[in-house]
Amino acid sequence: DTVSRSMIGSRQWNVRSVLFEASLVDLVQATFPASFITDGNKHSFEAQGLAFVDRLKALHVPVRSLFYTESEEEFAHEYQFAYQSEAGQTCLIETVAFLKEVFEN
Repeated sequence: DTVSRSMIGSRQWNVRSVLFEASLVDLVQATFPASFITDGNKHSFEAQGLAFVDRLKALHVPVRSLFYTESEEEFAHEYQFAYQSEAGQTCLIETVAFLKEVFEN
């Protein structure tokens, strides 16, 4: 809430029309670069990430994703920086594999 108020500039940030301009889902085009998208399932932007993945796929943009939607274990936003965790390690491995695929082809 604090970050959103700061970025949007209003305590009622969630009803401001400018909020919808912050989402790439409706603005992205087929020329968007190949992307790796991930997020946790607690205090995260998982729904927005999944919508973005779906939009990129519809545009035939190469995209790989890692989400924990079905997991009972909770992964907070930015879980991927907890390198000591299994989830953090998995994300790092998948990110490196994605980068190799994109830049070595």
